[in-house]
Amino acid sequence: MRNAPPNVYRNAAVLAATLLFALPAAQATPEEHDRMLDVSKGGGGVYANSLTIEFVGTPMFNAISNPAMLPKIPRPITPDDPQPKWVQIETSFDCSIPFNELTLKYRAFVQVSEDADREKRNRGEQVTGQRPPIKKYKFIEGETSLVDVMKGRARHAAIYISPKTCQKLSDHPLDLMAFKSVWVEIYDQSNKLIAQQMLKGNPATKMAEVTKTMTDVNELLAAGVTKDGIKVERASETMVNRNQTPFAFLNWDYYEMLNPKK
Repeated sequence: MRNAPPNVYRNAAVLAATLLFALPAAQATPEEHDRMLDVSKGGGGVYANSLTIEFVGTPMFNAISNPAMLPKIPRPITPDDPQPKWVQIETSFDCSIPFNELTLKYRAFVQVSEDADREKRNRGEQVTGQRPPIKKYKFIEGETSLVDVMKGRARHAAIYISPKTCQKLSDHPLDLMAFKSVWVEIYDQSNKLIAQQMLKGNPATKMAEVTKTMTDVNELLAAGVTKDGIKVERASETMVNRNQTPFAFLNWDYYEMLNPKK
């Protein structure tokens, strides 16, 4: 494992503070909003209004059957098996033209902590004492494909991280402060990047910041470690679409239609 160049260390500190010290998003002027939507003036036809992240519980449904089904008893909540919580990352955007397809690529830079004796415990070995947890940064990403997106305001899309994946990412419960930077990139059907948004960012002025953040993250991933010796890893298969979650049937008309083939 090689050390990162000094500029990467500096960028890592800035990146880690992106969410912690971010100011509320400045409202774009009507001119900025219209410019990004105006295709005739070089705009992409999409304006990304906001990006939000929150923890949400698993929705509960009541079913009627004949003969009746016996209710399932929830498993006990323990420190090793906490109350299930999903991470929901949601995007709101406007469209000035219809799109056959839009692709939303979500990315997040997350600080996690791992049990120093994780491997031993997984092998069933006896562990005496307790060592401090190991801090790590993990880069996670996911993709949502939308179809038949009509012209209009306040279009919505969301992607999720399941409770089991949250446990897999970190041996200690994640919270919102663990998500150091979160952003989304929106591509049209020709795979052209037409809009970007960061958590608490202003899409009219933050597109360059998104690009810079991605550059910093790629440098950290290549180096594999920060100046403080904290490992940086890429975690795969971490985000899932709404149709792969119990939220699939909720608020059907609120969210854009997902591509059933992807």
